[in-house]
Amino acid sequence: LDKQIARQRNVAQAADSAEFLQLDEAFHRTLAEFAGEPAVSDYLKGLNTQMNRVRSISARQFAPSKLVVQHAAIVEAIRAGDAVTAERGMRTHLREINKDLPHIVEANPDYFEGVEAIS
Repeated sequence: LDKQIARQRNVAQAADSAEFLQLDEAFHRTLAEFAGEPAVSDYLKGLNTQMNRVRSISARQFAPSKLVVQHAAIVEAIRAGDAVTAERGMRTHLREINKDLPHIVEANPDYFEGVEAIS
């Protein structure tokens, strides 16, 4: 996980959103597998079709470095054996898209035709 985060930092600084998305997906998959929950990884794969468009737009419009900081905090909590902080960090991280989504839809209405306003 530490190596993945280091690579994410480098890619975030290089502003390569496509590679960052691949690394982000790998991080979540690895974390689920390390947690002994490979079914979560399978579940996330099923969501990728729907989420990739939003994640791709988000990576171009919002700083990936914020996500790297969140990833690093989750790993540090796990390393410290602090399950409560790790879970809280993961929940906050996964909810990040909910905060960004209204802005993404507003900035890219053609991608979301027929979707009711999200607030």
